[in-house]
Amino acid sequence: MRFMSKEDVILKTARGLFAHFGLKKVTTDEIAKEAHISKATIYKYYQNKTDILKHVVDMEAREFLTALKTAVEGETTVIGKLRAYILARLTKVRDLVKYYGVTKESWETFQPHLEILAEWFLQEEKNIVKRVLQQGIREGELELGRVDLCAHLMVVTFQSVELPWALDAHRIAASDYANMIIDMMYNGIRKR
Repeated sequence: MRFMSKEDVILKTARGLFAHFGLKKVTTDEIAKEAHISKATIYKYYQNKTDILKHVVDMEAREFLTALKTAVEGETTVIGKLRAYILARLTKVRDLVKYYGVTKESWETFQPHLEILAEWFLQEEKNIVKRVLQQGIREGELELGRVDLCAHLMVVTFQSVELPWALDAHRIAASDYANMIIDMMYNGIRKR
C-alpha cells in the first residue's frame, strides 16, 4: 500500500467532500476535520479552498488524460483507437458528472474552475488524437491535409457533445453514441 502524503490526503478528502456537498458548501475547516489534520497544515500546502479546488481539478484532468491514453493504446486500428477514445471520453465525463452530482444548473459553478486547465487539457487531447490520425496516414487508412486542424476539430466536437449526453439520463448508450460519431466522421453522411 502506497503512503499518502499530507497533500494527497487533503486532495482526496476535498474531492470527496466537493462531490458529496458541492463546491460552495465545503469549508477549509471541514476538509481539515475530515482529513484529521489541522487547518494550519492545509494552509502549509494550499492558500485557500479555491487553491485546493484547482489542485483537485488538476488531479481529475490528469486522471482523465491517463484514461484516454490507456483506452487508445489498448487498440491497434485507427478506427478502434478513435472509438476507444470517444467511448473513454463519454464514460469518464459521465462518471465525473455522477460523482460530483453535476446538473445543468450546477455546471455554472464547476465551469470556471475547469477553465483553469482548459488550454493545457485541449492541447494534450489534440496530441492524442493527432497521433492516431498520423498512424492512419502512415498506414494508408486516412488521407488528411491538415492533421493539426483535423485533430482540433475532432476534440472540440467531442467536447461539445459529451456533457449534454452525460446530463441527458443516458438515453443513448455510450457505445452507440461512439459508433455513430465514428461512422459519421469516417464514412460521412452523404448519399453514395
